[in-house]
Amino acid sequence: MKQCKKCLQWKSTIEFNKCTRNTDGLYHWCRTCRNSERKKGDWNYSHSEKGIKARNKYRHSEKGKELCRKASARCYARRKRDMDWELLFPNPLAYEEEIDYHHITRSYVVAIPRDLHRLFYGDNHKENLMYIVGQIYLGGEIK
Repeated sequence: MKQCKKCLQWKSTIEFNKCTRNTDGLYHWCRTCRNSERKKGDWNYSHSEKGIKARNKYRHSEKGKELCRKASARCYARRKRDMDWELLFPNPLAYEEEIDYHHITRSYVVAIPRDLHRLFYGDNHKENLMYIVGQIYLGGEIK
């Protein structure tokens, strides 16, 4: 028997989901209370007009932009680690400058400024960026 912290009823341990973080191995709330909270909870708010406006307002704030930059950096690091990318040259760009990794081949990448990388999206992306890569890393020589 265990007491639900939400409805304060004593219920059988079968009525509680497992939770390895708690000492008894069970959630504090019974399944009924958890399900009712989940149904009326975050999903409805985050997909409502009010939730979308609040999320967009936060994303455009300085704190939100910084969080997005950090998340993007973590994403790049994870992709680089998972894909076994190898940096062809050390990064010559300033630390504060936002960078993208441009693939020279499937496994070799170079760091280039994000605004330049996005400027040349589309058809012939790799070919168009080879000039910039040559300017940054090879001093104008393209091989």
